[in-house]
Amino acid sequence: MKVQDFMKLYSEVDSFVRRMEGVKERAEMRQRELKVLQKEQVERTRRWVGNRISRWFMEDERVGGY
Repeated sequence: MKVQDFMKLYSEVDSFVRRMEGVKERAEMRQRELKVLQKEQVERTRRWVGNRISRWFMEDERVGGY
């Protein structure tokens, strides 16, 4: 194997490794974004349910309640 062949192979492997590291970093970043979005969705749902329950109780009291 010539030195040029070795250098070319090394360069290809190096660029492949760098690409894979970039893919991994983007995947990790996306994972963090999804976790934040999921937390926001859970909070919105929790607020919606709380508001809905409050509305039910208010409607119930207007109608005569228990």
